[in-house]
Amino acid sequence: MRAGRRRRRSEKKPVNKISLVTMAVGILGCILFLWVILRSVYGGNTGRAETAIGVLSILVSFIMLVRGLIENRKDSFNRSSRLLGLLFPLISFGLWISVYILGAVRG
Repeated sequence: MRAGRRRRRSEKKPVNKISLVTMAVGILGCILFLWVILRSVYGGNTGRAETAIGVLSILVSFIMLVRGLIENRKDSFNRSSRLLGLLFPLISFGLWISVYILGAVRG
């Protein structure tokens, strides 16, 4: 075994709670996206409530994405919690923005 290549284990870094909040909001945005899509597929046209949910979700997803980017730069917290706090809002924002881009293109 190579004794010179061993890494020293330092103390575990704490979980970033703000990143966990952004992750939870990102997951909620993905769930709302699926709900709106399934409702529009099986129910016909989307109503005002689904449109309002979509607009609010894209705004909240964007805010959480920016917040996740800010929290991702902090090295004093656990890396996996920071990445999850960035990944889920990114997925949620990407889903919602793709719907709006497709709607604008197909008109």
